[in-house]
Amino acid sequence: MKIETTFPITAVSGRVGDSDIVIVKRGNKCYARRYAPPRNPQSKDQVTVRRFLSNATKAWGTLSQAQREKWEAYAQRFSAMVSDEEISAYNMFSKVQYYRQALGLALSFDPPSLPPPPSPNAILLRPAASPDEFRFQIVHQIVERKLYVVGFEITPAMPSPGRKPRSIEFRMIRHVGPESFFSLFPPSGVYIIRGARFAVDTGQRFGVRARIVSVEGVPGKPIEADFFKIVQWGMKSKKQDESDEADLFSLIESPSSGEEDSCESSEEM
Repeated sequence: MKIETTFPITAVSGRVGDSDIVIVKRGNKCYARRYAPPRNPQSKDQVTVRRFLSNATKAWGTLSQAQREKWEAYAQRFSAMVSDEEISAYNMFSKVQYYRQALGLALSFDPPSLPPPPSPNAILLRPAASPDEFRFQIVHQIVERKLYVVGFEITPAMPSPGRKPRSIEFRMIRHVGPESFFSLFPPSGVYIIRGARFAVDTGQRFGVRARIVSVEGVPGKPIEADFFKIVQWGMKSKKQDESDEADLFSLIESPSSGEEDSCESSEEM
């Protein structure tokens, strides 16, 4: 049920009293729907996220005044590169610590030396070999690729082709941890990601979000897109040169021989 509002009320949201009806805002419109409790508020990923945020909050409380002032200066200078809204020193600190922990790094009490990375220009979908495999290309203009990684998030398959993925449905493509981040390849590189948490069959619609993160844990703005999955059964992976093993996340990049570059995540991760 759609709810219309008039000036000066621009939107309403929240649960209606003790009922099982909630009002949510999507874009500039409000809708009423039945309240659906989280399926598993104690899932491994949710517990991990809460632990990461708790660690960041506790760490912020230990900073000296001088360190906080440095984070304030960093946030004022680079806030627009991380979010469309201005963020505080504490929020900048928390974001960086969250991504550092997700990358398997220790907390850092001093501001990063690198600015936030730019957002990718585009995400391109390539045909995959199975429903739990995804292949993407990331279009970007970064030259010093060794300083950055890219993280992927996906949504489950939508219940119908006309249903657009919602922002709250995105989850890290495997789980909250290093296995959802990959070395930043050139725009011609194809990310072959197997073992995704959501299986999406051919013709089904799903969402994907990509975010470039510096090796210091500073996130850039994400880019989102939604696609109809293409699965080509029996599709063979390109030959990989095992001597050409990659850097931070044990990826393998194919040698340049006139073919497109590709990367494959280690099955042990």
